[in-house]
Amino acid sequence: MSSWISNLFISITFVLLQPNKPYIMVIPIKKARRELSNEKLGLNILILGLYGFPFVYFSMYKDFSNGSMIGYLLMLIVVSMVAFFATFIISVTSLIIGNIVSTVLSYYFIHNMTANVLWGSYFSPLMPSQLFILVSILMLIPQLIAIILARIIKKKRPTVFSRWVYLLIVVTSLSLLLWLVNVLFDNIRHQRIMDAAALNTSASFAVQEAIEVTRMYKEPFQPVYIEPVSNGVLVLHRRFFKEDGFDVNVEFLRWTWQGWKWTWGGWYEGGVGVEPNGLFVAYLQNLDDYLQTTTPFPILFGAVTNKDIKNLRITDGASYNKEVSLIIDPRNPNDHQRTWFAKIPRGADKELTITGFGANGERITERTLIRDEFLTDEEQSTAGTTSSILTTENQTE
Repeated sequence: MSSWISNLFISITFVLLQPNKPYIMVIPIKKARRELSNEKLGLNILILGLYGFPFVYFSMYKDFSNGSMIGYLLMLIVVSMVAFFATFIISVTSLIIGNIVSTVLSYYFIHNMTANVLWGSYFSPLMPSQLFILVSILMLIPQLIAIILARIIKKKRPTVFSRWVYLLIVVTSLSLLLWLVNVLFDNIRHQRIMDAAALNTSASFAVQEAIEVTRMYKEPFQPVYIEPVSNGVLVLHRRFFKEDGFDVNVEFLRWTWQGWKWTWGGWYEGGVGVEPNGLFVAYLQNLDDYLQTTTPFPILFGAVTNKDIKNLRITDGASYNKEVSLIIDPRNPNDHQRTWFAKIPRGADKELTITGFGANGERITERTLIRDEFLTDEEQSTAGTTSSILTTENQTE
């Protein structure tokens, strides 16, 4: 920009010196106008490029995947800064076109998320399409404020140094605000997760309510154990309590800024007679890529109805070897069923061996499981919906 200004200045000076030859300034002024036009075109392309990002989709996706409002806050900060910059340097025309482009892109990506089983219910009571419209409208408010602020400052004709000072103050303040909100959210989430791990508390009742809203069980269920994880809790619970049967349910819930949200889970139930050695095993594989969020799966879980089994050992025959304690329902210590679960490393080997040991360390029974990830589609459909396990039984004499 400085080059065309200098050319214009030289041309005007030359004309003042030689007023009878004004044609001499035509060439430099045309050059200045051409350079100015090219620079404005470049700035408009820059603004459109910044807006060529699906801000609404990004904020909704960050909410969905992380359970955080940071995406919405980051969106408001970025679009406000771009609106301020565009108004201060050029005009609002590029802002209008940019908002249209960003909205169209967001709609496209949000429409592609409809295949995700959790996407439609996560934003309840609103539908994703309704929230998309709401956020798109709300996104315009900080932009209008930024436009008004830019015009006010622009009328004062600040120096280049003052403009950079204004920009530095705004960027620093907004970055600090974003950092503080993120830290506050992480601390609140951690506290909510730890509080929910205690049974028979208001925090754990909130978790149960979230399960009831999603699962809509006809029969009452009773949590047996709640395990805190990085972004939520794993809940083991029972529903039927039959003397001749067993049942174990696993639910994973995330804590979000909206409260507890059910994410994924499964169950395993049946009659005690189908497994005379009393060791029941099920498996839930990791589906993070499908769910597009972070979960503690894969998980191995099940029930033990054989009173001689006191603990379990799980191994993949290579690097994974874990001792697993049996969980006794604290409200029903004489129950014939004990529950267990183990989080399996995603890099564990194809085959897992679950061995039940007695009080003196003697092996009582053993089961072998082939992980879902290594099964063919036909084998998975044959194994069932809760646990696609291929097992062999080795009973010690």
